Amino acid sequence: MHTPLVYLVAILCDLNVEQLTVYHAHQLTLKTFCFQHFNYGCGAFRFHQAKTQRTNEHIKVEPLKFYLNLLRYPFLQKSSQPKILVTILLLISQFANVAGFFWEQWQFRELTISSKTPVISAEPLTQTVSLSQSIANLWQVFQSPISSIFQR
Repeated sequence: MHTPLVYLVAILCDLNVEQLTVYHAHQLTLKTFCFQHFNYGCGAFRFHQAKTQRTNEHIKVEPLKFYLNLLRYPFLQKSSQPKILVTILLLISQFANVAGFFWEQWQFRELTISSKTPVISAEPLTQTVSLSQSIANLWQVFQSPISSIFQR
């Protein structure tokens, strides 16, 4: 599935979308990697909360097999990257995502209890920033970019 930007580039450069390869990467430290996935979890809660309000469908969690395959994936690929390190980063990303999801859920419940009217907003809650800043203080040790770990 291509983004609208990919289609725009294809039109402007007179290319077929299948001819395009988009390389997307961020220069992340372990700290910013965790923040990014924590925020993905916060966004996932908001997405599922809004979807539940629209469709009355409950969240469907992936089966355990999905997560086991996720951890096995690096070992099944031919790559020069350290497989155990990739697996550890996948684990960290999943834990950070779940932490963000439940943090946002807790914030939503606190907001609901205090206001009696739940509000879904596109703006991040200030408490989330405070938690992120607290985590940042704990992770100051991890300042080197993750990408430098993979360089040989």
